[in-house]
Amino acid sequence: RQPLTTKASCCAAPAGDEHRLKRKGSSSSSSSSASWASTRAPSSSGLDSESEPPPSVEAKRRRLGEGPRGAAGQQRQRRRQIGTRELCSIAHQFGLVGGDFYDSKETRLLQLLERLPRASVGGARAVIVAEPAAEREVLRVVAAHRKAAGDGPSVEVLIGRSPRLPEDLERCFVVISYCMPTSAEEYLRRAAIVREAQLQHPDLAASCGGVMYTMVQERQLTGRACGDIRALLGRARRIAKAD
Repeated sequence: RQPLTTKASCCAAPAGDEHRLKRKGSSSSSSSSASWASTRAPSSSGLDSESEPPPSVEAKRRRLGEGPRGAAGQQRQRRRQIGTRELCSIAHQFGLVGGDFYDSKETRLLQLLERLPRASVGGARAVIVAEPAAEREVLRVVAAHRKAAGDGPSVEVLIGRSPRLPEDLERCFVVISYCMPTSAEEYLRRAAIVREAQLQHPDLAASCGGVMYTMVQERQLTGRACGDIRALLGRARRIAKAD
């Protein structure tokens, strides 16, 4: 299989192929922050397909779109509107999933969770964004990993094509799009979660960096959403080179 190539070379195919957009003079620590997403054989812990926990209360609240409330929440919403230039401080990775040649989404998610730091280390968190149809499988993977790992990563699951961002989303330096964003605008909105963490916690940003990981199915490579996101990252790359 050939990797997805464009003039801007912003999207890469198999997991582990990572493209970074970094402005001159920015910290080099982000190179280590994304190493957890490299290709690796599936975990021996596996997934318990027979135990499918019902959606948690927290996941239901996210799915119902309970967003920020009050002046503090409105301020956070305004802060989460970022521009193309700010994408340059984040590592952007795309991994092909599904079909006969790539890991399933569930296996890939389990691999990614295994590379995240434990909740007791550093205080950084991760966000997983998935559409309603994938809610049960995402919660099953997260539950299986927590059961196997014990002190696993601190993970927040948001359900919806464009879910509202709760006001308590803090220290989230990794966003995993289990389902591909439907537009460049939605990709920017999710990237704002990482950017906000970098700005609010510069001490953690020095070690955690910031990563956007997006799962892509092969049939989506020629779709409009993928094209729009690729164009967005192409603009960010040109800005980074100009700087």
